[in-house]
Amino acid sequence: MSNLAFQHQGLSAAVLSDAMLLLDTASSRAGTLSPVDTLHYVDCDPPALNAAVTAVQHALEPYNNARDSFRAGQQLAKQHWSGIAASHFDIDATVVYSFYQKAIDATQRTVSEGAKVAAGLDQLATSTGSSALQIAQEDTVQQACTRVIAHGGGADYQDIEIVVKACDDVLALVQRAVADIPSIGAGLAALTQAVPTPNGWPAS
Repeated sequence: MSNLAFQHQGLSAAVLSDAMLLLDTASSRAGTLSPVDTLHYVDCDPPALNAAVTAVQHALEPYNNARDSFRAGQQLAKQHWSGIAASHFDIDATVVYSFYQKAIDATQRTVSEGAKVAAGLDQLATSTGSSALQIAQEDTVQQACTRVIAHGGGADYQDIEIVVKACDDVLALVQRAVADIPSIGAGLAALTQAVPTPNGWPAS
């Protein structure tokens, strides 16, 4: 029996529809790929993805506070300290501050790209599920499924062929969707380079 448990609500609604359940049952009688099992390849959990993005966003707050506190300390030192040592300190402090800012900027870009990935995967799953359901709902497919289920191995070859083609069409939809996933995550993948750190600081 096919796994009907999906995380994505749109996909779940599609596979639990009468039309898709009929096609899935007929697929097993026709000895072909299960359209429900095939759709698992584009399943995702948008709320969980968005929660992860939000968690990263919230994690920025202490870094923002640390950056601002560091800059305030730097400014205070400039007001009460002068000379060559003070100048060297200010130069070094400015470099450290720049790394604070670069890390924050990189994290903000990660949040932005993460939100795009979540939205892109959500849309991909939604559109794939909708298109698959349209295939299953076609009158000729529904009629052929009913006859294949009723007659099993004795079903007419043309009916079996219709069921097989419908399942193949769902597979083709999923294959195209899976091929689009790298482009959805391209922006996020580009941010995986480590943020530069001052000499001697461990990269994180």
